[in-house]
Amino acid sequence: MRGNRIKVRLVQDVCAQSKQTLFQYDYGQTLILEGVKLPLAYEVHFSNKLYGQSKTQIGNADGVAIPDEYLVTGERVYFWIYLHEGESDGETEYNGFINVKKRAEPTDMTPTPVQQDVITETLAALNAAVEQTG
Repeated sequence: MRGNRIKVRLVQDVCAQSKQTLFQYDYGQTLILEGVKLPLAYEVHFSNKLYGQSKTQIGNADGVAIPDEYLVTGERVYFWIYLHEGESDGETEYNGFINVKKRAEPTDMTPTPVQQDVITETLAALNAAVEQTG
């Protein structure tokens, strides 16, 4: 998927389906929500299952990051857009899914952004330690 952006057009009371398909292991994807006016910040709950637990991401005018761990499975990614009107209320206003096509697992898989951050931080700490002892 070029540009790491997948668009979905939302319609009230209709489950939205992306016309685009992601491939398994496509990391760093952003969901762009079109068709409705959303607040400056909003919650999107992601999961590979319709039941059970979901992961919450905060969206803004630039979209919302799709959690990488859901793209590893090769299963459909479901999302629910949860809007708040006050501090103690909120409800699911929109929902949809993105199809993820399975593919062969790469043997030399590139690290996810989270894994790369850990690698970068570890290398920086090691370099700092070497400088202090050197």
